[in-house]
Amino acid sequence: MSAVLPVCQPSFPPFAPFSGRPPAGTSLFGAARSSRWAAGPRTTGIRGFSRFTRQEHKTMNDLMPVLRPRLPSSAEILPYLQLIDERRWYSNGGPLVTQLELQLSRHFGLESGGAVTTANGTAGLTAALLALRVPAGSFCLMPSWTFCATPHAARAAGMIPWFHDVASRTWALDPDEVLRTLPGIGGRVGAVVVVSPFGAPLDMPAWESFEERTGIPVVVDAAAGFDSVRPSRIPSVVSLHATKILGAGEGGFAATTDSSLRERLQACCNFGFQGTRSAALPALNAKMSEYHAAVALAGLASWPELRRRHTRIAEWYRLHIGRLEEVSLQPDYGTGWAAGTTSVILPPGSAPRMARSLLRQGIETRAWWGEGCHVQPAFADCARGDLSVTEDLGGRVLGLPHFADMEERDVERVAQAVSETLGCRRRPIAVAGGRGRGIDLYLGGSLAAWALEFVNPSEVSTVITTAEELAAAARQRGFRTLVSERVCTPAEPAGTAVSIHYPRVFPPEMIGRYQRMYNLHPGYLPWGRGCYPVFWALWEGTPAGATLHRITAGLQEGPIVDQIRVLGAATDAGGGLHERVREAERDLLRRYWPRIAAGEKPNCTAQPAGGSYHTRREFSEIKAHPPGGAPGGTDLIRLAQALELAGYSGLPAVADAAATPVPAAR
Repeated sequence: MSAVLPVCQPSFPPFAPFSGRPPAGTSLFGAARSSRWAAGPRTTGIRGFSRFTRQEHKTMNDLMPVLRPRLPSSAEILPYLQLIDERRWYSNGGPLVTQLELQLSRHFGLESGGAVTTANGTAGLTAALLALRVPAGSFCLMPSWTFCATPHAARAAGMIPWFHDVASRTWALDPDEVLRTLPGIGGRVGAVVVVSPFGAPLDMPAWESFEERTGIPVVVDAAAGFDSVRPSRIPSVVSLHATKILGAGEGGFAATTDSSLRERLQACCNFGFQGTRSAALPALNAKMSEYHAAVALAGLASWPELRRRHTRIAEWYRLHIGRLEEVSLQPDYGTGWAAGTTSVILPPGSAPRMARSLLRQGIETRAWWGEGCHVQPAFADCARGDLSVTEDLGGRVLGLPHFADMEERDVERVAQAVSETLGCRRRPIAVAGGRGRGIDLYLGGSLAAWALEFVNPSEVSTVITTAEELAAAARQRGFRTLVSERVCTPAEPAGTAVSIHYPRVFPPEMIGRYQRMYNLHPGYLPWGRGCYPVFWALWEGTPAGATLHRITAGLQEGPIVDQIRVLGAATDAGGGLHERVREAERDLLRRYWPRIAAGEKPNCTAQPAGGSYHTRREFSEIKAHPPGGAPGGTDLIRLAQALELAGYSGLPAVADAAATPVPAAR
């Protein structure tokens, strides 16, 4: 190929480090620069929301921005730019775009189909609709509770937006409600666009069932959902805009397990070309450039650290906002998925007042989706159904500051400002009634140490543990402790006990000493009873998650207070899935600890039949002798994935297994 003379070989100026210096007091883009923050321009345009300018704010340098994008540094991008210089391939499916699509496909576990990069998320939505061969002039049913890019994309595909209400419990379309609406729509519905609200996961099996029952194609607008996309034939379109949790400056991609749909998506992003320069399909030019692929690849390389930063911010918000009366975070905010924004729901009609008050206190906010698309002039003529929930959310939902550089003191400042504006109290923290005051907290070793960060010593009677190191940390925080290798109760047990990763089985007589006992288990019961539930979820392909349940005589068989299922991907390993399960445990503790500490008795439901139970012995046998296949086979790869967690001491075991003959399948 090196001897072939190209028909066209563009030549761009090679990359060189920036040698100039911006004017004093400005950024590279000329905007005023503060001591801590560097936010973008502020716009609202929403009725009732403040139109204050930065100049009207006396303490501009202390203004906390609602969003502060963070893209890879020039040093991280430089190696990719140098490759572009060497290859002189700048667009049209270049090597970096190809590499990015491959890495995205692996990241999301797309064994068939794959990812198709796009110029931006909006163009990706239009291309997805065109690739599904939607009828021109038909209705595209979608929520009004979304960003205006959603209806713009439908119109670009030749469709007519039809606005449907969302469910208050999820802020997303409900497939059953849409089914009930369809017969009353006066016209053909050619597609449904389901929007992932601010990146929250969707029930993809339910929407796949909807497609099968109705024959109507579905597209997922997952603009902010990089961390919640799961393998499905339904295309999910993700934005890589600079404001998203993983950004490339501009760009996007669509992900699907349908190989033929992926081929049509590629064609619809490239003038409708399918192997020739003759347009075979309705299409647009929505290709990603090599430069944006370079930024995306650099960002993907640092994704684990970036995700950790955002999940930590979510933890802080759940801790500090979660205890405010009259204020709630977005449903299931950050439970098993990383959010790039933080939205709260306030008392009816109070969002504009909150925005003005927080701005006066030096905190920027944003009504991300305003009052819904149906009130915007561009879509005023669009048909719609009842939008009661959307209209309620429009006056109550407000975006609070959320960016990777945030510190806990910033979140505390925001929560304090919200509390003072509403004059709301913190939810009361009381001691539970019973034979003793407070709660006896049974904790395991290092895997349960995080719980000390979310409870107050005044709420706890005694911390009981088998680990002296954990007990020492608890005493430093002001807790009374009891250390024992054997299961035991304090001399004066409290009325309530909570167990988190406690490595002992409570005998019936001990359970009888408490009025109520709860266990926080890192498994999605009834699956994952016994030991190492995250390992077994990966090894057996069973549901993973966290469960808060009452303790009864049967091991982890008590009625369930609440549980959170953590969605997995084919590329999951023990460490990554375990961290998401731990996030779910933390969320359950935040939800229910204040209620348990206040003496409430949360409602419980009996566990469903079935599930799974495993012992330590089974775990040790699997580590030593993985069933089936020779070393390096599928079973050994799954074993390596499942054991990729320091707490399982897995990696040495995998090395040993690879070095010794593996017995035949049993």
